[in-house]
Amino acid sequence: MSIILFCLSPCHKCDQIKEQITSDKIKIITLSHVLSAWSKEDKEIVEENNVLEDLKRTAPILVLEDKTKLVGQLRIQRWLNGFR
Repeated sequence: MSIILFCLSPCHKCDQIKEQITSDKIKIITLSHVLSAWSKEDKEIVEENNVLEDLKRTAPILVLEDKTKLVGQLRIQRWLNGFR
């Protein structure tokens, strides 16, 4: 299991969060805003982590090891501050 940050491109909030991640324990996946541009692997990992509907509304989304989802820049920012 790993911690995964799902981002969209372009996304200013996602870019700000990505700049703050210094741990190699957090995998960053950046996806196009255009769903049809996603690879088969992208679609599979999005489905596995149950974040498709969330990504249709907003990004970034952080999925923790226990599958808890943190949606939005502020929630992720607070978590990162405690993670360091």
